[in-house]
Amino acid sequence: MQKFEREQIRELTEKELREMAEAEIVKGENPCLNRLIFVETRATEKTPRKIFPAYPASILSSEDKGDALVLFIVQYMMGQYSTLCIKMPFSEIGVKCRFWTLPPVDAVMDALPLKDVPEVQ
Repeated sequence: MQKFEREQIRELTEKELREMAEAEIVKGENPCLNRLIFVETRATEKTPRKIFPAYPASILSSEDKGDALVLFIVQYMMGQYSTLCIKMPFSEIGVKCRFWTLPPVDAVMDALPLKDVPEVQ
């Protein structure tokens, strides 16, 4: 996957993610291309950070847990592509993962580290 320099990419805001997930799919348009974004996952002691292509699908609302973004992530594992459906609470975006318009180079991700603890967004 080609990765892009800082000037060509940007991090998506919660508002933009909501708009993409709630946008009506227009007949004749390709939602896979129109909604294609990239999710960066946090590195752990056992795994490096990773970037996956993703598609925002919808928003789930919960009074006690807050809103969550439902998205599909494409991964390649054991010689096969697969798609995962993930529910990511908005409170964890920027902490456990974040979303980009294009796949970022390591220098961009290093210059803009993920938060260490959840904060009010």
